[in-house]
Amino acid sequence: MVVGINTHLFQVIVFSRYAQALLGVGNAGIIRLFIAQKVVFELVHARIGKQKGWIILIYNWRRRHNAVLF
Repeated sequence: MVVGINTHLFQVIVFSRYAQALLGVGNAGIIRLFIAQKVVFELVHARIGKQKGWIILIYNWRRRHNAVLF
């Protein structure tokens, strides 16, 4: 007795808008909005002064591989 299994295979093809899009690896879902500096640098806690307050604007840095040309 031979068992036959029907498989459903499909292929997804995604075209990018430019050639270097496939070389970029990172969090593509992040959308950065331009917010006025007055709102971004506003201190939330009353006990933290301007010298002690740190605000990190860019958290997800991209890495570079030396073997990649672009």
